[in-house]
Amino acid sequence: MMTIFDFTDFREYLRNYYREKKQSNPSFSYQLLTQKAGFNNRGFLFNIIKGTKKLTKTHCYQLSKALGHNRKEADRVYQCQLVLFPPATAIEPIDSGEKGEKLC
Repeated sequence: MMTIFDFTDFREYLRNYYREKKQSNPSFSYQLLTQKAGFNNRGFLFNIIKGTKKLTKTHCYQLSKALGHNRKEADRVYQCQLVLFPPATAIEPIDSGEKGEKLC
């Protein structure tokens, strides 16, 4: 099995993890993993993989624990999540260069 360090896209890692677990245990499911991580929404992980939901820092560590990660692997999950969904920052207006007009 590949490790989290073999991936830069956390969603791809989860897809791969799920595929491998499902092959070795046909009863394995997103719902089972979601429950093990302590999430209330049964479709939460499926939505993470689809990209319609994002993980908070707390979610990253909960999920890492459910996946059996050590602290270093859990930190990597959080880092990968930040790459996918960087924190929002204030957008500075862009100067068009003409008469000091702002483009946004």
